[in-house]
Amino acid sequence: MIFTQALQLIEQKKKLIGTTTDKGLLINLILVVPIDTNLRNQFIDNLIVTRSPYKLIVPFIGSNVEVWATNSDYLYKQGILFMMS
Repeated sequence: MIFTQALQLIEQKKKLIGTTTDKGLLINLILVVPIDTNLRNQFIDNLIVTRSPYKLIVPFIGSNVEVWATNSDYLYKQGILFMMS
């Protein structure tokens, strides 16, 4: 999807924040992530260091993207990315 569609999807999915998945993962962060594997890996690596998802996505706005729901504690403190797309 394109970036503007991702923003619309995030708006629709904001109600997921504060809920838990079937496996008990608390969702507290919704991200726009590049679909391309290399770009996605670059984005995630930088995200773990900077913790600035909205700033980091800017260079990828022209790329195909998807929306992920995740838990920031696992991501930032343990470097583990659980996602629900």
